[in-house]
Amino acid sequence: AAICGGCTAAYTVADAHGVRAAPTVASFIVWDFVLMGPMIVAQFAVMTRGAVFADMRRQWGPGAIAGALSIGTYGLAPAAFARGPTAPLAALRETGMVTALLIGVFWLREPVTAHRVAAIGAILCGAAPNMEAMIVCRAIQGLGGGAIYALSFIVVGVLAIELGSQQARARR
Repeated sequence: AAICGGCTAAYTVADAHGVRAAPTVASFIVWDFVLMGPMIVAQFAVMTRGAVFADMRRQWGPGAIAGALSIGTYGLAPAAFARGPTAPLAALRETGMVTALLIGVFWLREPVTAHRVAAIGAILCGAAPNMEAMIVCRAIQGLGGGAIYALSFIVVGVLAIELGSQQARARR
């Protein structure tokens, strides 16, 4: 979690400083994609031992649409960074994870886990515009955290029961 938070902070600061130093927001976005695109493809080529290229050929249509949409949605954050303070905009940027969770749950039929609820609560706490919203978001975060806490006791209990029954079987 600390590494993830550090990476998020690093790319947020890099985006904010970069877009403010660039001649225009559009030039920053274009150069960002021109420089990052080949590096990401190379990384996936190494990780998949070249299989990514066959996947790219097979899925070029949806891939092109997703790429165009990602340029548009990514471009919103640097455009905002060019016009406003970084900290509150960074918190709002990360609320996209809430949208991702909703898409996962309602469209992809993924389960809602305690970890996801706690993470979404934490993201919403960061974007809370006032104390009332912060209290509600903290309650959501607490539900997820409480479930994780209780689950840890359940796992330990189940493991202890299983270990005890194995020892009892071994004595017979």
